[in-house]
Amino acid sequence: MRSKVFETGGYIYIDSPNAKGWHQCEPEEFFASQRPYDTELNKDLLKWTGAKVGKDLLLQVAALANCFPRMEIMVCLYYSSTEQKWLANVPKQKGSGAHVKYDDENFDPPKGYEFLGTIHTHPEMSAFWSCVDRNDQNRKNGLHLVLGLRNGKINEVLCSLFYNGKQYDQPDAYELPAADDPLPEVNEDWKAKVTMQELQEPKLNIVKDTTSLLEPDWYPSYSSADFMYGSDSISPCLSDTASYFDVLNSAVKLDEPQLYELCAQLLEILGQNDLAAVVDTAAAEAFADIVDASCEARHVQEST
Repeated sequence: MRSKVFETGGYIYIDSPNAKGWHQCEPEEFFASQRPYDTELNKDLLKWTGAKVGKDLLLQVAALANCFPRMEIMVCLYYSSTEQKWLANVPKQKGSGAHVKYDDENFDPPKGYEFLGTIHTHPEMSAFWSCVDRNDQNRKNGLHLVLGLRNGKINEVLCSLFYNGKQYDQPDAYELPAADDPLPEVNEDWKAKVTMQELQEPKLNIVKDTTSLLEPDWYPSYSSADFMYGSDSISPCLSDTASYFDVLNSAVKLDEPQLYELCAQLLEILGQNDLAAVVDTAAAEAFADIVDASCEARHVQEST
């Protein structure tokens, strides 16, 4: 079917026994009259043609993230099309293992540079775009990267060009550091802008009791254990000598990410830092799942 598109809308040509001519139609009718898409444009979809994000910049971001191994880090990217160069700025931010809040509005880039992307990290997780990521980047045209970190090293990179709400993966728009590339010294100015978000509810405060052990003998005992809800409420559910089981059984009000965080704190007290990192990763992934589910539910609700 013949069709034409103008600023005012779409037109299709009607050629029937009783009517001929151009019909201005609604978007749904216009697109329904077109032939199905057969992937003919896939090889020519939007691609980044500027300079690659260099591996030195990615290593600088990893060095900063290494100072905060249990939280996401955000770096804003500015680009000069004339000089074909990237400039990174770390905004003031506060984050946790699965999200980060930042404000880069007060940054005044050098002449010729404009905001054109971000880099953020996933500590002890793979590189993927969460619902929160997409909502943020759909409003910010440019090249966005997420670094999946393992043991302080870049394990995986996902790079996508976001343009007016659409995502186009760009696997060739960055330089991947080698596995044995050393991390540089951390930029202290960057480090000073990063704050770890404290968990407000619940907050576990445990003091190890070195004078007694409970049965069975494979888990330790603790004293002065409190659950803090807010700033002034203390749960009396823990006795002066409480086992892991007592602590976990009292955590019935916790959701899945909070329970993982609780376990991670207990493991750190025992000196099991590697295992604590694994559990903390589970906490971050559980939190991301909850956020994604919430975003999806909101999207469905708005659609209906």
